Amino acid sequence: MFTSVHRKIAALALSTLAVLAGLMITARAGAATEPTYLQRIRSAADLMQGESSHQAEDEFAAANFRDYADPLGWVGAGTARLAQGYVDRAMADFVQAADLAARGSAQAKTVAPLVRLGRAVCLLQRGEVKAALVELKALADEGSVEALPTLAYCELATGDRRAAEATARRALEHAADDPLALAVLGKASLRADAIPLMARALGSCPGSPYARPVSAWAVPNSARTPPPPDPEQIRIEIKNGQSNRAVVTWLGAGEPEYIMLRVDDHDAGISNTPPHQFGMPRELGPGPHGVVAEVRSDAGVVARTGLLTWSDAQGVPPDRYDPSEYAAAVQALRSAMRPTPNRLHLHYWLATAYVRASNPQAALRNYERVAALDPRFADARQRALRLCTTRGIVGSTEDLTTVRGRQVCITFDDGPSPIITPRILELLRAAKVRATFFVMGTQSRAHPELLRAIVAAGHEIANHSYSHDDMTRKTPAEIQQELLRTQVIVEDVTGRRTRFFRPPGGRRTSEVRSAAAALGYRVVLWSANISVCAGLSPQKGVAKLLKDVGPGAIILLHNGPDETVDVLPGLLSALKQRGYTFATLSEALKNAPEWKPRSRRQAHH
Repeated sequence: MFTSVHRKIAALALSTLAVLAGLMITARAGAATEPTYLQRIRSAADLMQGESSHQAEDEFAAANFRDYADPLGWVGAGTARLAQGYVDRAMADFVQAADLAARGSAQAKTVAPLVRLGRAVCLLQRGEVKAALVELKALADEGSVEALPTLAYCELATGDRRAAEATARRALEHAADDPLALAVLGKASLRADAIPLMARALGSCPGSPYARPVSAWAVPNSARTPPPPDPEQIRIEIKNGQSNRAVVTWLGAGEPEYIMLRVDDHDAGISNTPPHQFGMPRELGPGPHGVVAEVRSDAGVVARTGLLTWSDAQGVPPDRYDPSEYAAAVQALRSAMRPTPNRLHLHYWLATAYVRASNPQAALRNYERVAALDPRFADARQRALRLCTTRGIVGSTEDLTTVRGRQVCITFDDGPSPIITPRILELLRAAKVRATFFVMGTQSRAHPELLRAIVAAGHEIANHSYSHDDMTRKTPAEIQQELLRTQVIVEDVTGRRTRFFRPPGGRRTSEVRSAAAALGYRVVLWSANISVCAGLSPQKGVAKLLKDVGPGAIILLHNGPDETVDVLPGLLSALKQRGYTFATLSEALKNAPEWKPRSRRQAHH
């Protein structure tokens, strides 16, 4: 008979079994949600096309962990590293992929053209253009369509314009909007159609037009540290025969607590006594297979990956993946590997084409775009400055603190802000006042709809730098880059150039003034500053601010979290009662003598 003790033991056993069953169900559910090898390949390829090469590299590494012996993951890893400028590491990945494709299944062999394309781009990055040309010509002769744009690029780089033009046209027959083929054709043709071809190439380039491009053609990023090498304390060997067995040897100090072995995506077992031998999973066929040995010792847990090949059968290893899924992964990787031209080159070439076409305004706009992204690229900044001079776009090295007559200029720094700007625009609309907004590039890039709203309401947009950094700590080239980055964004969104520049905090030197004037800007300061209203009620704030206001005053308010929104209605009403009219800076500036305010407070803001 069961005693109460027996019943408690039985209940405890049943409870334990229930917990274990729950854990097993949870484990299975977790395993079911884990992405497969091919899913990770496609996910990483999507990240590459979204210009997230760092994240893509990690995803390709995770894919390789699941199947170390398939070449797709290695091709992807090489592509991600190449996009970051790690040419030697990328070449090593492509060499590994080539070996796997040669020894692998029929599916693996379909990756060979992508491997060769990756190696050719590595050769280009190393400056070995002729070697890349040989590889790409061979690929094109074998019918590899994806090699054609890069081949055209190489032919152009070696001076064979006719061949480059012909190859680019062949590429466009297969992909009408391939940006690299369009760019090469435009550069090679030197005819009137070069401008629309370059414009189409720019429109087909992925990514943001306001970020410096990172692509297969980018300068290597030497600041990033490569991952550490695999541990050398583990040796993995394979013994071929009727029954394939792997032997893992620990070369470190002492005996390990255990060694676990994983082959491709299968557990091969665990061993805690030497010799550590593991039988190969029966479902795996002959050919190359990726293995991961994990060893726990006194020093902790260390793992090493490797590649083993066994052949207890003859012939080519069998395919291991669904053909349609594998083909989809190959296509995703092919799209991610498509080389695209650097936007800096495209804008520079387009500017040169506009110069030949006697269109200096369009040429200046494109040279400025290059200088905005990288002021050290070729001589784009110098060409932009020369065009500014020849076209009479010259600013002033004198600070502007007042304007003419009994007009006053209401100006707003910072922003545009999705919280503050709409409220300011509504207050200005109600008062029927036009103002000037000194905007930041970072905020303008994030909220272009607010730029359009400002212009649609009849206000003027001016430049407050891109990053709001201290301009006195920058070189003339860096100051001009700050101005141009903001100007390009404003011009793209509104179609208008900015004329006035207010340096953040009003901090400026003769170098800041000269750098801005060379691009056609004039530094604008202020006569009255909202900072005097800090901590005051709206009524007292208006009264304090009005003490610094006289005819021609430039009033500094903020497009941000301070007293501006509270003070603005009363300030506008009081100025109207005193007989002042309002104007934007461009409307008011007509070479009138400056008025000196009774008390100038130009505090940092």
